[in-house]
Amino acid sequence: MLTPDVGPGEVRIRVMAAGVSANDLLLVQGMTSPKPSLPFTPGSEVAGVIDAVGPGVQDIAVDDHVIALTSAGGFAEFVVVPSDAVVEIPEGMAYTTAAGFILTYAPAHHALKQRAALQAGETVLVLGAAGASGLAAIEVAKMLGARVIAAASTDEKLQLAKRFGADHRINYTDIDMREALKVLTDGAGVDVVFDPVGGEEAESALRSLALCGRHLIMGFAAGPVAPISPNALHARGAALIGVQWAPMRACTRMYRRTIWKSWWHGTRRASSSPRSVRCLPSIRGRRRSARRRIAAPWGVWCWTSAAASRS
Repeated sequence: MLTPDVGPGEVRIRVMAAGVSANDLLLVQGMTSPKPSLPFTPGSEVAGVIDAVGPGVQDIAVDDHVIALTSAGGFAEFVVVPSDAVVEIPEGMAYTTAAGFILTYAPAHHALKQRAALQAGETVLVLGAAGASGLAAIEVAKMLGARVIAAASTDEKLQLAKRFGADHRINYTDIDMREALKVLTDGAGVDVVFDPVGGEEAESALRSLALCGRHLIMGFAAGPVAPISPNALHARGAALIGVQWAPMRACTRMYRRTIWKSWWHGTRRASSSPRSVRCLPSIRGRRRSARRRIAAPWGVWCWTSAAASRS
């Protein structure tokens, strides 16, 4: 096996665990834009040990335990990334936890804390509450002191949301979500909507915002949102906020490190932790598992190397 060389400003990571994300599935199906040149190796988030550092790298050393964002290439024994894409793993976090941490929990933390400026005591509605993003949003919102209303399409999914900390649950296939939200909020509406789903429920959620509410657009798993009249926002003094995680790749390591540590220390205080729901011991089954991550209510999938344990 050829080991990739490191260039100026780069580090090489011996991969101990790699998360399997929805983006990886889209890559291998040719559904991203732009499409990667063939051949390519998927893998967008990894955890491991620094194996080599290139010229000009000063604040990362060989044998450091790290997590990293990669545009691709994470499903390998070694991956080379720019040094500013790497952050040290917090003390006590396992590789398997760290590998599924970045693209699941960090975007939720960024959206709720930085973009929505969520305050303790506010109410958050989480759409798609049993998906990876939704479950992470529930935990982050609870960590920040909010009341959480989970919305999903089945009672089974809502039971999972309950286990992750949701205070109230709405099955929007059985009842009218807007009417249920009126009852749960005494007519005041929700302060923040965390929306990775889009589709029909997005409009209902937006029209259920409280005064000065914030609707976070995280994605469109159920399809585009129907056209919305600006009056729905203007009447409430509300904001529609697009949250895109990709620009965070260009942020400084210091800012990303602050988010990682804020979340990790916060969950430890809350007696919670990021979850690696299922781990696969090898490459076999990764693509099948990634498909299930989109369709089933699991938080994180990862695959591990033989040496992925960390004391």
